[in-house]
Amino acid sequence: MKMNKSVLQRGIIFILCSCILFSICPVYAFAAENQKERVVRIGVPDDTYDKINGNGKRSGYGYEYLQKIAGYTGWNYEYVDCTWENCFDKLKNDELDMIEGISYTEERAETMLFSAIPMGDERYYVYVKPDHIDISSSDTASFNGKKIGVLMGYLSEMVLNEWEKKYDLHTQHVNVSNNEDALKKIADGEIDAFVSLEDSRLDGYGMVALTNLGSSKIYFAIG
Repeated sequence: MKMNKSVLQRGIIFILCSCILFSICPVYAFAAENQKERVVRIGVPDDTYDKINGNGKRSGYGYEYLQKIAGYTGWNYEYVDCTWENCFDKLKNDELDMIEGISYTEERAETMLFSAIPMGDERYYVYVKPDHIDISSSDTASFNGKKIGVLMGYLSEMVLNEWEKKYDLHTQHVNVSNNEDALKKIADGEIDAFVSLEDSRLDGYGMVALTNLGSSKIYFAIG
């Protein structure tokens, strides 16, 4: 009798667990299906850690970071290339869901939310042609009077301003929209050097990272 009662109890427990399991499974299946179908539009500003090589394949630190996130969320990404000038406008106009590799500023925080944890650090360098011998990293005064290409009005210029203030330097800032524009201005003799994030691809264009201006943490940002 005790054995039959025990068998009956186990049978009831099994049935109850089965009912609970099968009632929950469709919910999780539906949620997982929705996650997999979710397309997140990612803004990729110029010269960030998300690149496309000559074969059209996307790679880089930012790309790998997002792929890791997708492994947990099931998100699919639609990458939207944009310039620093229009990426923020696209986010405000709901043409993007997220921008990667963005430094925090109080002004930006008024219109967008930043991830609680930074995705990394970015370093700013002054790049020059190796034959530009009148600028030296060991003699900061050699920068005085030089024309420096920089994305004016953005964080890169703020970092440059702080560096110049530290060493009491006075240079002429020339606006450049991206590294491609800066390389053209270098070739045309319009600037002597330019500010860029650390970018190994610039070595292939004969550029040398002369001096480190500083660094800042970078985040993901949403509207």
